[in-house]
Amino acid sequence: MSASNVSNGCPGPSARRFLLQSLLACVAIIGIMLVLDLILHTAIVTSLGATTFIAFAMPSAPSAQPRRLVGGYVVGGLAGLLCCYAAGWLPRLSPAVDAHTVQIVLAGIAVGLASWLMVTLRVEHPPAAGFALGLVLDTWTLSTLAFVTGAVLLISALRLGLRSLLADLA
Repeated sequence: MSASNVSNGCPGPSARRFLLQSLLACVAIIGIMLVLDLILHTAIVTSLGATTFIAFAMPSAPSAQPRRLVGGYVVGGLAGLLCCYAAGWLPRLSPAVDAHTVQIVLAGIAVGLASWLMVTLRVEHPPAAGFALGLVLDTWTLSTLAFVTGAVLLISALRLGLRSLLADLA
């Protein structure tokens, strides 16, 4: 039992609930990864593992709410795309600019920009900052973006549909 559960006299989540919700997260991510295997852009979609954990282990957390989950990925995606394109054209402005260094700097900027936009727009979802980073550091296609969008919508829908079965485990 956690200290918060002890202090209010409520029993903590049962081992059975831990197992059920962990299995739900497992099934969700296996389904996503089976499709992902065809896309092969794992640096971009690894954030989905963290999103799945938040949605199934901490469903009452602010970052598990659909508005923040989906909004965070939209913002993270936009920040990542902007910085990815900048990383592609900035080195062309001057031959003295090292493309690798530009990519690293813009990857950091993508995380900072995504973070700033998420808190400003109140759609905080930390794994979405990882998505922004991945878009700058990894190759991607439109099908990758569509896949991540679909996966985030599916995780959010599963969390909503299964909310009567879910409790905060962490």
